[in-house]
Amino acid sequence: MLSPIYSFHHFGLATKNAQTSKSSLEAIGYRFGQAIYDPFQKVNLQISEDSNALPRIELVWEKEGVSSPLTPFLKSADACFYHICFECPDLKNVESELQTHGIRAIQITDISPAILFDNRRIVFYKVKNLGLVEFLERAEN
Repeated sequence: MLSPIYSFHHFGLATKNAQTSKSSLEAIGYRFGQAIYDPFQKVNLQISEDSNALPRIELVWEKEGVSSPLTPFLKSADACFYHICFECPDLKNVESELQTHGIRAIQITDISPAILFDNRRIVFYKVKNLGLVEFLERAEN
């Protein structure tokens, strides 16, 4: 079992039309913060705010004219949940923690700042039997 210091943070929803996805989610109780462009990830982002304890959702969509990692996810769908994010205390221990528990994972991005999360650091892994998993370093208290 992974350490309880790992906690769910959000689901990532890749979408071709952010406004349509946002409107659908708002109809069921979600509220969203301001949209931003993240040049490190080469995508537009918008995160749901506290919405009556609904799971947090991050809308992710391509910037027109910019090649992004979303292209393969959006080839056959207008929108799809494509990653899950967990918050953790320190990114340098993620891979060894996963391996200790027999979880096969391949790091697919470099550790980088996440503009949407006040430049806290993130990293993405392809995790066997889970798919794409983002790890977000917990803010220092």
